[in-house]
Amino acid sequence: MNDTEMDLYITQVEAKLLKKTVQQKDDEIANLKNHVKSLQDIIERQQGCINHLLLMELGGDRNG
Repeated sequence: MNDTEMDLYITQVEAKLLKKTVQQKDDEIANLKNHVKSLQDIIERQQGCINHLLLMELGGDRNG
């Protein structure tokens, strides 16, 4: 194997490693986006509970 062939081989291996790294990062980003969406849903539900409790405190729900 001459120098040019060796350089080509090394470049191909590096490209495969970079593609693998990019795919892993894409997976991490997708996972983090799912976590953020879940946290946003939780925050919205908690805000709804807080609003409901505030309405009760202000006398908005007199039936108990």
